[in-house]
Amino acid sequence: MRILEDLPQIKCDCGATLEYGSSDIWNDGMMLYVTCPRCNRNIAIEEMDSVTINNISFPESFHDFSQGKKISDERTTIWVKECLKKLENGCEDFGTYQFMSSGDTFVIVCKFEDEYEITVGKKNYTTYIDRYKEEQ
Repeated sequence: MRILEDLPQIKCDCGATLEYGSSDIWNDGMMLYVTCPRCNRNIAIEEMDSVTINNISFPESFHDFSQGKKISDERTTIWVKECLKKLENGCEDFGTYQFMSSGDTFVIVCKFEDEYEITVGKKNYTTYIDRYKEEQ
């Protein structure tokens, strides 16, 4: 037996009705998706660029990853070290910082003149805003 939650639902082309939470959502940089467990089809649920600088609101505009796959402390430590190593070796793909994220965890390492600032977030919220899209 399980307690039914008030979660969003979507119908797949295969006929399955899916109830999904934030841990079921993934993105390709443009759209948010859930994957049907019956037919393995990816179903678009929302355009990511629907959030703008003017309409952003926490937590409504964000996706809650607190129930995402738990990333172990050991894996998180590896990510921190990988980010530090990239910055030490001059890899500045993202400018003067590196980041890694998956499941319920993200790591950001910022390089300053005399130090690194390391931020680890667990059970985080994330959203994306297209910087170049005009307001509608």
